[in-house]
Amino acid sequence: AIGMEIRPRYFHTFTGVTYWDDIFITPLSTLTEAMDGMNLLANGDMEDFKPSYWEAEGDGAIWNMMESRTPEFSLELSGAAEAEWKQPEAILNWAPGHPAGGNPELIVGGYVKTVGVNTAPASDDEKFQLIFNWFTDATQTVNVLGESLVLDLPQDAADSDGWVKIDNVSLGALTFPGEQAAKSATVTFRKGANTTGTAYLDDIFMVKADPTAD
Repeated sequence: AIGMEIRPRYFHTFTGVTYWDDIFITPLSTLTEAMDGMNLLANGDMEDFKPSYWEAEGDGAIWNMMESRTPEFSLELSGAAEAEWKQPEAILNWAPGHPAGGNPELIVGGYVKTVGVNTAPASDDEKFQLIFNWFTDATQTVNVLGESLVLDLPQDAADSDGWVKIDNVSLGALTFPGEQAAKSATVTFRKGANTTGTAYLDDIFMVKADPTAD
């Protein structure tokens, strides 16, 4: 390569003014794990001094400034009733979409920590869960996969051993069938109404299974 061009830009749904500074080029190997593999999910590490693009529902949904995997914030769920943190749009503001036909395959998940939670949950009402949905358009009326991708937090013990990674690897890399590209997505961190204890979420990721894929 004898030349290079860099184009700072924003996507079609943005409005207003953007400012750019400190653009850098570095070997991929020097980036942190949160960026490795080209993370497609914005603000997965929660470090903007506010939970950008996240909405809290229920008294137990707390913006926590004491617990984190990557300093210094996380999403917390606790209390005696159902609660959730939801990112109502995890694609449209950041990228045109996720293509169909299995290219690229995706791995999604996050890092979680549990303290004093109920064990051996028998139903979703007794579980903490991280839930992903993908849709064919911005109205979010047709689910590309036909159902939610649900990752249960580990509840085999009351307290987790520090921060634990959960993802869809055991289910197989995520692909979108046929010609059904995903144009919109949601991410929900959910606490069932009958759960007890506290769960934290940080460093959410949505990455290519093969970082070199197009």
